[in-house]
Amino acid sequence: MFDKEYFDRVNLQQLASFFQFGTETYQPEEGSLEERHKRWSLKFLDAIAESRDAVLAEDWSQYPTENDKENRTEELFQEVNSARCVLESIALEAGLRTGLMLYREFFGEV
Repeated sequence: MFDKEYFDRVNLQQLASFFQFGTETYQPEEGSLEERHKRWSLKFLDAIAESRDAVLAEDWSQYPTENDKENRTEELFQEVNSARCVLESIALEAGLRTGLMLYREFFGEV
């Protein structure tokens, strides 16, 4: 893993993904941290609005058990959960960046 090109290949998105999910196969997304956060925040809010409308339009009487209703609710909020997971990854990356900046401030170059 730590061959001579390791630090040329690694980036903070992959490193954050490794800490969060235990894998470094994450494909980085284009854009700065701020651009990605703004883009996914808007997707998150759009997904909430769409899910809200879908919940209100749903005929819940067709689901006889609570388990059926819970499963359908999960389906309706799938996009919300996906966007939330991406935002969590972005927040983890921001925290990692902050930690590295603080390390440099206190101890010099990494």
